[in-house]
Amino acid sequence: MMDLKGYKIFIASPDDLYTKHAEIKRQIHIFNLSHAIEKKVIFIPINHEDAPGGHSDRGAQDIINNESDWDYSIIMFGKKLGSPTERYRSGTIEEYERSKRLKKTGKMKDFLVLCEESNKQPTSLKELKELKEYTETREYIEETLYKDGNNCKPFDGEGKLIEELNRFLAAALSKVGIVNNTEVTANDIKEPSEI
Repeated sequence: MMDLKGYKIFIASPDDLYTKHAEIKRQIHIFNLSHAIEKKVIFIPINHEDAPGGHSDRGAQDIINNESDWDYSIIMFGKKLGSPTERYRSGTIEEYERSKRLKKTGKMKDFLVLCEESNKQPTSLKELKELKEYTETREYIEETLYKDGNNCKPFDGEGKLIEELNRFLAAALSKVGIVNNTEVTANDIKEPSEI
């Protein structure tokens, strides 16, 4: 039996990107099988629903903030900022601010910020409202993330999302892997059909 060191990765996003969580979890699993396990490491993806009390009546954001301890986080912004919390314009912004604070104090190893890009032009009132939300999201990113020096890695499809995720996981693994000193890069990552 092999002893593995587990590292929890919290995935945060507004609800317009929840479908991306499954892609990220799948890719983390592939990365574990292809690279991390051989270094006695396993990355454990967790999202809002997996967090302690994620389906309770108590505010899930409050439970996440007070009772959860993540080693890494992946924060995604899409067309929306998300739902407001007691303290922030959205839960995703709260997760970004929390990750930034925890990394600065050494309680979190690192975090990745991903931003979905969209060039779609509105053709209805609903799409116009979505464009307004998207514009507010972009303004937040420019005003806050870039000012903080945290580049928001753009993605416009699954390929770019997976590429950025693999770079992040490879960097994390190179810092925590304990079996050998060979560096894993994003180019070393194989798709399931190649394994």
